[in-house]
Amino acid sequence: VQFHMVQQNTHALLEQLEDGQLDFALIEGNFERSRYAHQPFYLSRFVGLCRPGSPFAAFRCLKDTLGAPLILREKGSGTRDIFEGECRSHNLSVEDYAELCEIEHLPTLLGLVAAGKGITFAYEAAARSLLARGLVQIMELEDLQLERPFHFVCLPDSPRAELLVQLAAAVREAACNCSQ
Repeated sequence: VQFHMVQQNTHALLEQLEDGQLDFALIEGNFERSRYAHQPFYLSRFVGLCRPGSPFAAFRCLKDTLGAPLILREKGSGTRDIFEGECRSHNLSVEDYAELCEIEHLPTLLGLVAAGKGITFAYEAAARSLLARGLVQIMELEDLQLERPFHFVCLPDSPRAELLVQLAAAVREAACNCSQ
């Protein structure tokens, strides 16, 4: 077995899976579940993040965050899709924010938040190391209480289906070991 790992947004990963460029994908965003074989492998909270001690840390609901500069993943990203869906459920939009900056590279995005340049919304797992070092903090928003699964996704008729199921189990075990 040979591995080649790529990091792309959800839309691009699913497209590459469909085109036969990938055997499987680890997806954190929304996807058409009836179209793919899938297994959840990791559960993480979806949270608002800011620099510790910033005025943004005092926000208590999603509407409060509208005055802050929003640093968000690009369109097609699962993280962005989930955040935009949450905004819609509160009759809000990313266009309602005072400022919007789109960044494709998650470490860069989180670095900007740690530098106090704005806020973001992402999985707690993605910011684990920055949270542990006290470089970012979670904004405890009363109306944003999401916990979402990451999924192992492949095409249902994959010729390597049995191997992919074994890989999914190994990925799930590795993810659980990383979170401890």
